[in-house]
Amino acid sequence: MYKTRKLISALFALTLAFTLCACGGESSSTAPAAKPESTVAADTAKSEAAEPAESTAAQTESVAEISAEVEPQKVELPVEGEYKIFAVQYEGYLIHAAEMEVDSVLTLGADSKGKMTMGEDSMDIASWTLDGSKCTITMEDESSADATVENGVLILDLYGDESMVLYYSQEEADISMFTPMTADEVRAAMEGRILESKLGTFWSQLDSADAIHLSYDLHTEYMDATQSIDAYCKGGMYYSYKLTKVSGYENPSVVVFRDNTAYNLDPVKKTGVIATTVSSSYFSENIERMDSLYSDIWTYAHETDCTEETREKDGVTYDVEYFPAGEYTAECTFYFDENGQLVYVEKGAPVIEGLQDIGTSTYTIKVIDNEVDEALFDISGYEITE
Repeated sequence: MYKTRKLISALFALTLAFTLCACGGESSSTAPAAKPESTVAADTAKSEAAEPAESTAAQTESVAEISAEVEPQKVELPVEGEYKIFAVQYEGYLIHAAEMEVDSVLTLGADSKGKMTMGEDSMDIASWTLDGSKCTITMEDESSADATVENGVLILDLYGDESMVLYYSQEEADISMFTPMTADEVRAAMEGRILESKLGTFWSQLDSADAIHLSYDLHTEYMDATQSIDAYCKGGMYYSYKLTKVSGYENPSVVVFRDNTAYNLDPVKKTGVIATTVSSSYFSENIERMDSLYSDIWTYAHETDCTEETREKDGVTYDVEYFPAGEYTAECTFYFDENGQLVYVEKGAPVIEGLQDIGTSTYTIKVIDNEVDEALFDISGYEITE
């Protein structure tokens, strides 16, 4: 379990870092252009300011290694083999993994077992199964994730909700259909694209706050699971208490980020582990994006394909803003009360083929305010190990 938590936390941290970099950081000038959609710096901007999904789709000559004059040879590849990460999708943007300095290899063995590495960390794959193009990967700690596999390309939805999607390929696979965005392109696409609506106004208020407290329940149709979450952000620090309820089982957990280090804590045993450390200041400057509700508000506040209407929920009529599914983003509906406060968020199933059975996720919002107890960021009462 320790390695699983550490790997997943490190992945989240890296993804968050590149997203923040796309919003305000400087781009790298050495990484090659590839295929994802979020924070890159390889070619200079090829697309003008546009929608995230549209901008990505519009990139046509981003893979430097593949000459436009050479037609790649079609090769049918087996599912078994070694896959190297080449892209990460986050918040509707796809970006080359090399530009994020992400190094990961996923191996599917002929014995239905395998291994996953992320940097210097590694974890065994206890089993993997295939149903058509859908691959279910179960790790050594019994956690699992779904992927789609087709001709040497494996697309892994790490959390099952499209919040982090990893793109892997075998060495011989043709990935020329995937096009990346550079950091300059992402910044150009996002600049000035805040939605002029209730959601855009609501997010702008959150973004300008010195401290944020979010309390809500997140229910997912998949496994009929509910997570009760309290998250606090202030001064570059983050605290999240999560109580997960599924099949009669309850599990509390705490995540704290401070001093450029993320900790996974057990609030019952008062023990914890260092999940990952980062050197980038972008974490502390945008730490609130570690929260899934805030992240979804941020994502759709930067979309422009939105319909305003009214809907009834639990006998109450609300003003809603509906965002249809995009190429990389699920459909999402935001419910506002008469005072403009966000009450519910309904997010549809992932748009990735084969993962639609995950179903809808619903946020029921209890509190969003600026009341933060800074004592929550104190981890001195925990026994921390690396």
